[in-house]
Amino acid sequence: MSFLLAHLAYIAAFCVPARLAARPLVFVVYGVVAALILSQLWSGVPGALRAPVLGYVVCLATMAAQSAVWWRTAIGSADERLARAAAIGGLLFMASDSLLAIKKFKLPLPFAPLWILATYWAAQWAIASSLRRSHALEQAGEAA
Repeated sequence: MSFLLAHLAYIAAFCVPARLAARPLVFVVYGVVAALILSQLWSGVPGALRAPVLGYVVCLATMAAQSAVWWRTAIGSADERLARAAAIGGLLFMASDSLLAIKKFKLPLPFAPLWILATYWAAQWAIASSLRRSHALEQAGEAA
């Protein structure tokens, strides 16, 4: 539950500098990737976990896509570097959780804890470093 709440908080943060789904194609790409990964794991997901897993995947893909939307809308701006870090973090978070899901629902992975934790901590670092007071956040604060 805490990961779900964290992703919802990240989505909210990434919607400050860029409107949710401002680049629909980005959402389509992330949705297709998430659906492809989930389709490979679905048979191993126990029935009681299917709804929560699906909800989490949608939330995770939304967070990652919105971080990429922020990056795409920030190209050429003062916030481009921060937005790029967020997008990398979103992608790494998807990779980390995908590896975790493959290990749990499909097959054992060699060195799974190493790969899962390395991508997880790199994702958290990238996202956290992107959420420093950006130019867009400063403008939003001045408008309030």
